[in-house]
Amino acid sequence: MNLPERFILVDDDPINNLIIEHQIKTKISTDIEILSFESPQDGFDYITSYNDSKTGAQTVLFLDLNMPIFSGWDFLEKLENLDHKITNQLTIYVSSSSLDNRDIDRANKIDLVKEYLIKPLTAERLIGLFN
Repeated sequence: MNLPERFILVDDDPINNLIIEHQIKTKISTDIEILSFESPQDGFDYITSYNDSKTGAQTVLFLDLNMPIFSGWDFLEKLENLDHKITNQLTIYVSSSSLDNRDIDRANKIDLVKEYLIKPLTAERLIGLFN
């Protein structure tokens, strides 16, 4: 498995965050750092404050789209304006319950987004991302 060193979960649903965190720890590895943010602003602030350029640590970001006040779309737009030293460390998966093809197409047109994932994210699907 080609594993990242860190996972960042940005979703206003704490239950979804707990489920993904549990799946990562039980199906992927217990040694991976997992940071969970219910506030998109807090998650964004964290990302902009760190820079692992010394170690080149790779981070997987699971980002929900439908959040109040600061949506996943807003989050992605702000990420596009960050220094590449930060965004190059991120592998971004949009994780949404939306089955709307407009959302899927819009997300897939954003260069920073690796893939659009439909919630709930199963353990099998999660494992498949890193094999």
